[in-house]
Amino acid sequence: MSEVAQKPDDYQNVFKSFKTHKSTVCNALDYLNSSETANFCFVKIEDCNAEYSCGFTECWCPTKRNLEEEDHEKRKLVYYGEVFEIELLKSFLEGKETLDSLGYGRIKALEKLSDFLCDSNLQETSKILAKPLGKDLKEAKWASLVATHIFSKLAVTSDMTISDMGYQIRYDQCPCGCLAPLRVGDTSIGNENVWHGSVDILMGHVAGITRAEESVGENTEEDDSSFETNPGNLEFGRDQLIAKCVVFSCVQNIQGYKLGLAPTIVISKDRVKVYMYDPKSDMLYESTELPLFSPYVKKLNTITIVALWLAVNYAIFGTGVQPAHQEFGYTADFKDRINNMEKNEIYKTELQIGGCKQVRRLKPNHRGGFGTSFIKN
Repeated sequence: MSEVAQKPDDYQNVFKSFKTHKSTVCNALDYLNSSETANFCFVKIEDCNAEYSCGFTECWCPTKRNLEEEDHEKRKLVYYGEVFEIELLKSFLEGKETLDSLGYGRIKALEKLSDFLCDSNLQETSKILAKPLGKDLKEAKWASLVATHIFSKLAVTSDMTISDMGYQIRYDQCPCGCLAPLRVGDTSIGNENVWHGSVDILMGHVAGITRAEESVGENTEEDDSSFETNPGNLEFGRDQLIAKCVVFSCVQNIQGYKLGLAPTIVISKDRVKVYMYDPKSDMLYESTELPLFSPYVKKLNTITIVALWLAVNYAIFGTGVQPAHQEFGYTADFKDRINNMEKNEIYKTELQIGGCKQVRRLKPNHRGGFGTSFIKN
């Protein structure tokens, strides 16, 4: 798998094309680096059933955000520039960095974003993704649309698989009619002796989870996605989202991933959220929910698109956990919640990708008695 794909034929064409979007991207980067409603917080796991053999649908892990602490000194916000190379990107846009100094991976990523933001492409993609709003939609269809028209269009890597689990209908081509081919297969992660199951999309060092649902009512210009004022529609099933994020990050690090933090991106029909966990420092990050579309119009929100672009290319633009964040000390305490040392060791060395789908079986659950695991993840 290559994060860098192929060197663009003409660096100057990339530069000229991206300059067209300079103002849009600079404004988005500035917003992500300073906004009170587009940022990350730290998350602490207060309890969990991670030492039990549980499919993701059975996972539970009550948590506390650092912004919920009574001690105001613990309520630190994390801006996008603290976990992504935003300053480097701004230096390039301002002419302080050359294309050669960025390296092939960043150049290819810039080329992808430039193509996405092209007026005709942005309008067409907005139209495709807005069409399901207000309508019932199969989960498999939404996963296919997101994979084809967001992930593959923004990511440098082409290594992408959509889950073959839990769907009566599966697509080997994009269902919008563009006929883009899709690879469907085993996207399970974990270990059958602990937390395990499938994510909707696997793409290099990024996991995708899709929700074919939307918020009640339309977004407005006063839409506030901050944690404290509007947790949003992606709060539902948050335990399972965090469990998938933790397992995915652990398995990435077991397989030699160097940055520690590995994003799990959650996309509903109108909202976006990013989780990241680093098992070495035990730091768990959760972003605010960002609107997929701009207020009042069914056009993709360019700030959210830039945030997604950064996240799907985290292996290229990510900084890893900053020393200041480790010194801040608001750790997830994940492995402290696992009393069984053998199970703790599984999360360090024995998680895998593939071969650990959630299966239907009757077994003891975390509260005594018996529970059932279902095929659908």
